[in-house]
Amino acid sequence: MKFLHTADWHIGRKLHGYSLLEEQWSVFQELKDLAQREQVDAIFLAGDLFDVSTPPISATKALDQMLYELNVELGLPLFIVSGNHDGANRLQFGTRWMQQGQLYLATQIEQALEPIDFGNFQIFLLPFFHPSDARRFYGISEENKAQMETISQAMERLVKDMEALIKPDKKPILISHFYVAGKGNEDYQLISEGKSEIGGLNHLPVRLFSSFSYVALGHLHSHLSSPSEQIRYSGSLLKFAVDEHWQEKGVLILDWQQELLAVQFQPIQSSKDIRLISGSYEDITAKDFVAQIQAEGPAYYSIHLTAKPQGIRHLKDSLSAYYPDILDIRIAEDVTNRQKRVWIQERLESPLELIHQFFREQTGHELSEQQATWIETSLLEIKEET
Repeated sequence: MKFLHTADWHIGRKLHGYSLLEEQWSVFQELKDLAQREQVDAIFLAGDLFDVSTPPISATKALDQMLYELNVELGLPLFIVSGNHDGANRLQFGTRWMQQGQLYLATQIEQALEPIDFGNFQIFLLPFFHPSDARRFYGISEENKAQMETISQAMERLVKDMEALIKPDKKPILISHFYVAGKGNEDYQLISEGKSEIGGLNHLPVRLFSSFSYVALGHLHSHLSSPSEQIRYSGSLLKFAVDEHWQEKGVLILDWQQELLAVQFQPIQSSKDIRLISGSYEDITAKDFVAQIQAEGPAYYSIHLTAKPQGIRHLKDSLSAYYPDILDIRIAEDVTNRQKRVWIQERLESPLELIHQFFREQTGHELSEQQATWIETSLLEIKEET
């Protein structure tokens, strides 16, 4: 059998104020064409279908149409879990009758213990959850919360319960949405997903999932972040941050021939790229330079200037004449009292990054691991309450 593994669509995402819906339709059509060419038997969608828990109508209509085209028009079974950006309670609407058309969508912990037989495979769907969700599911009171206070503690018990359901004549596949760390990604830098968003310090070890023939993950936005050969991230379909400008986006094709699994990354090109431009104001506005950049096709631009230009009052307006869709402008300036160069940046990507920067600027030191853990825990608790 052959499967297509994808994740982190983030339908409705905006990039520095720009709607990405047009680009999301572009990469979806690429995915749809690829699924037909490869003649896949099913599609795994490992979470973060939407970008926010209460997506705008334009996003819900887009996702509805996309799933319809794959599941109904192409007749492809879909195996989907909700991610940390999805509103699980909202997303679960209609999931029972969707199964009649082989669209399986898991948004609650208990669904992980309802594996689906699919040919020679047994597919487990484990959506993103917080430790408090697991405590409620297992009936653990607040007085005894220390028994299951972390994702790792909750996952230990849940995986054991899933393992008890594995059939000896089936290959078990897990589809989930967490930060799993192993030798293959121990140096991976979290980019689009700030640590406060994904519970980055509370990663899960690969050993937990050794009983599964394959683990299809979402959460980290690069396929290069996969922790092992059998536990993989497909990465997102689009670049969602300036720091991702260098990444190649796409999907994974899983080709199972008897007992052998071949995994191939298939790149997908967006109709509009993210491009980083560096140099002096004079260099990047030179006629030949601009023509060369524009010849590479439509893009959103992050501009890094080596010095602040003189005599230009409205810098962004001036540069927009050459590069219409500017995400940010960063200027390198000499800071003599610190004897180093710093980048001035219009915005940061997450609350945790802001706290890190504020602490660094005020004290001249980095947060300790314990301090970062306290802050991250507080941010996660605030997110759960809201």
